[in-house]
Amino acid sequence: MKRISLLRLVREVFFMFLLVWTILHVNFFVYDDTISSKGVNNISSIFHTTLLRPSVQVQAMPIPNISSSRTPTKSSFQILSNAIRKVSITPNHQIEISKNLHQKTKSWNLPSSLHVITPTLFSSQSLEQSTNIPSILSVTMNLTSTNTSSMIALGTTTSLVMTSLKSKVNGGFTSITDLQQAAKQRHVVVGVHTIIGLDSLYVEKLLGLNSSIHDYRIERMDRPEADCWMGNVFEYFDAVVSTDSYFTIMFRQNRDCYLAEKRFKSFSNVSNDMNIVNIGPYEVLMMNPNGADSTTMELVASQALYTVMKQFVTLLFIPQSLCNSYFIAHDYAVIRAGYGLVNLTQQDVNGFSYYFKNSMRVNHTYYDMALQLLKANISSNVFDSLGIQTQDKLSPQLSSMVFPASCYSCSTSQCMWEDRNSPTPSPLSDSIAISSAVFLGLSLLTYWPLLIIFRNKPSIRRRLIIPWVCPLFTYLIVLDQLFEVSKPCYMLHNIIIYFASMYNIVIYYTVMTRFTILRNLYTILRKCKTETQIKIVKFIVSKTFTITTALVLGFILSCVVALAPLATYREEFFGYNSQYVSSLVVSLISIIFAAASLFAVVVNVMFGIPTIKSKGMLYFLFFDDPFFIRFDAIFLTTGAILVAVSLFTSASMIPTYNGIVSFLTYALGFMYYGGVAIVFEILKILFFRAPNGTGEHWEQKLDDVSFMLLLKEFAEKEMSLENIYCYEKLKEMEKKSSDNNPRLSVSDLDFLYNNFMKPFCKNEINFSNETKKDFDVILSQCKKNEDVRYSSLKQIMMIPLMINIRDTYMRLVRTNEYRKWETAKSMLDGN
Repeated sequence: MKRISLLRLVREVFFMFLLVWTILHVNFFVYDDTISSKGVNNISSIFHTTLLRPSVQVQAMPIPNISSSRTPTKSSFQILSNAIRKVSITPNHQIEISKNLHQKTKSWNLPSSLHVITPTLFSSQSLEQSTNIPSILSVTMNLTSTNTSSMIALGTTTSLVMTSLKSKVNGGFTSITDLQQAAKQRHVVVGVHTIIGLDSLYVEKLLGLNSSIHDYRIERMDRPEADCWMGNVFEYFDAVVSTDSYFTIMFRQNRDCYLAEKRFKSFSNVSNDMNIVNIGPYEVLMMNPNGADSTTMELVASQALYTVMKQFVTLLFIPQSLCNSYFIAHDYAVIRAGYGLVNLTQQDVNGFSYYFKNSMRVNHTYYDMALQLLKANISSNVFDSLGIQTQDKLSPQLSSMVFPASCYSCSTSQCMWEDRNSPTPSPLSDSIAISSAVFLGLSLLTYWPLLIIFRNKPSIRRRLIIPWVCPLFTYLIVLDQLFEVSKPCYMLHNIIIYFASMYNIVIYYTVMTRFTILRNLYTILRKCKTETQIKIVKFIVSKTFTITTALVLGFILSCVVALAPLATYREEFFGYNSQYVSSLVVSLISIIFAAASLFAVVVNVMFGIPTIKSKGMLYFLFFDDPFFIRFDAIFLTTGAILVAVSLFTSASMIPTYNGIVSFLTYALGFMYYGGVAIVFEILKILFFRAPNGTGEHWEQKLDDVSFMLLLKEFAEKEMSLENIYCYEKLKEMEKKSSDNNPRLSVSDLDFLYNNFMKPFCKNEINFSNETKKDFDVILSQCKKNEDVRYSSLKQIMMIPLMINIRDTYMRLVRTNEYRKWETAKSMLDGN
């Protein structure tokens, strides 16, 4: 059901945003997902299509074959086929029956306008599929007349049940009449689990509710699970309509999933906690006693019912130590046995009569035949100990057989949150938790030590807080997946994921926006016409403004995205829709920004084609991008592709794929946080070492015109061109006169201050406070007309300035372009 709901929601969002389906990436239920898709299709088809003429229909709802080795389950078709083979009839008759069971037929009308059945053509492939919830085979035989009032009901599949908490509503509702009486006196809220495929109108009629005499409200339950913030289903609703097959799952998921106080009793005795009222069937095994195939199908039906009943008995005696593997099927068998198993109760008959708008008579012939077969193959002591009954509570024998409370409705590490006596993951830990744990360990051992080592590299420093803060938010998601808080605290689980994801997105792109402005800063500043405009640009790209904006804006947007589901949480109890919308927003934002980053790189490459042709790809990738930002877009896009595959396909249904994608998504995130820069810094050390002696007499190279052009080009890419400008200005002042130590003018010093010293000036250099103070001293002396010489200025500014230029130079000598220049220089000097 959750997959159908998700697809329906995504189709709507697709037409709204012109984008396609969203992530998940997370399976919310641990039992076989075929229940979600196939179960709802079968169930929905029962009530939403019309029968036009007599037909043969086999509703195959497979039944598990229980064994300690978890052998493949038998489908209802297999059971029926085995039954046919065991019946003593002629081969030709067998062929004719098989054809009738598999031929494509047209539908026929039933008197009821409310509920209808879809004729289904089953292939051997579709019939081999199985679920974890057993049910009884339903076969509808050819009827001689559409108005036949005499149909024989053999048994039921999973029935509709109304459950209520005894401790909540005066001991709970023991019948529909109790619910009706309560609704006359006060407002009653009924929750309907949508997996049963029923609309509110049907439930209202089934419960006999009338708005003119009853005060009630019926709400759908997309997610019938407990939450540590929002309470559990049975406490929120006065009554819950579900199926007896799903009730055991719902009960376990709601009984004590809380981090603090236990608000629900353990699953030690169902009848002590809950009242279960059987209110109607899904399907009924019907036959026309006058049909041509009546004799054959009597034997087939009895054999099929016997096989079903035998498997129920087998389920009841599974060792309780195997709770992780079998408790759902086992508990269902116990409850079904306690409330009639395949025996037709009077409540079933009433439901059938209402359903078909005809009174029905009960014939237990085939049930009795199956019962005799069962007793013949199972010792009477074992069979009698089951205490099969049709009372409103379980017998002590059956109650004692229910699995203990330590058996939870999960097979993943989320169990550690529920079982306080043994807070450890189950042996069947899920792939996402495993991948999260592996990544957490590897990142702690590799990423952080390397980040500390290379923390002063410009490629790391230019990313500001990204390498330090974004991984911490990712760790929140990793820990959430590792400990699986989705089970006891589903809302907290979503809030953590949405909050952390959105915060990372805002921080990363805020810093990258600053980087883009810095990349084009010299061009932007040249277009600024006033000093105010220059100050504004410099303030926007300042570290303080960028970090503050990233943190504040990130917090606001993350709260909006993460807390949005709470607004509709009570209106649609535990509904998926609000979570899907929020998840869709985060996923789409991530994909859109990743696509925008890739688009920017593609455009950059297109404009850089002449450069690539003239200077090569290495120049474009490394010399022209010394901080490796272009590589970030590659990892961003790869991560977006993985997310898109998970969201827009059914790949997320594959556990191994989920584990691999989770690990790769975390790893790719760490790569564009700072991992790319770390990797290339390591590669530069290993393969791009500075030539020997490059640090000696390097100042002499500054007098070389070709070298200065190369240095200025590299400094512009590194965003440190202001150091070269200042150096050239100082050299110009030194050569202003023939005097080796010329006297400085006020205009010269004012120019240096306004262009390189003044806060938010055009080419502000990050001089120390001590340097700035010394400069202020000589400036004031010069304004007093004192004799201030160039040597004083050189002593103050040239030393820190040359340190900055030397840092740029030492990074330049590791590039391929420097090697080309050095080779050309050597050849010129040699000639």
